[in-house]
Amino acid sequence: MSDKLNQNLPILILLASGFEEETAVSCMSHLRSAGLPVSLVGLSSGTVRGLHGLTIQPDQTLTELPKDKSAKMIIVPGNGQCTNALLMSPRFHQLIANTIDNQGYVVTGNSAENALKNAGIPQRTPAPQYIIQGNKEVCDFADELVDLAK
Repeated sequence: MSDKLNQNLPILILLASGFEEETAVSCMSHLRSAGLPVSLVGLSSGTVRGLHGLTIQPDQTLTELPKDKSAKMIIVPGNGQCTNALLMSPRFHQLIANTIDNQGYVVTGNSAENALKNAGIPQRTPAPQYIIQGNKEVCDFADELVDLAK
C-alpha cells in the first residue's frame, strides 16, 4: 500500500461464531510476527468459538469501532456461519465501505468467498483491493498478506 496515510491503520481480523480457526490464527500470527498492527474484532463482546471449538477473546468488538473507522486490511477468515453473521451487521458494511474508500484491502479466506460474493462485496471492491485465498495454502496466503501490508 503506497498511501502514507494508511501505513498506521490497523489490520482487522473479524470474528463471529463459527469462524475458520486456521485462517484467523495463521494470518494473525504471520502479520504480528512481521511487526504489523493486528486486532481481532468480534461481532459481540466475550469469547468467540470457532468452527472446531477454539475460543478466542477478541481485542475489541465491531460496535466499539468508531463509525468512520477504516483499516489497512480487513480479513474475513471464513465459514458460512461467521460470514453470514458479519453480513447481518450494518457496522460490518460501513467498515468495508470506509476501508475501500481509503484504499484498504478486503481479504477473504476460502470459506467466506461465496457468502461475500452473494452479498455483492466483490462487485463494490476494486479488483486490486479484493484479495481471495483461492487455492493457496493458509501459510502461503498469510505470507502474501504480510508482503501486501508492509
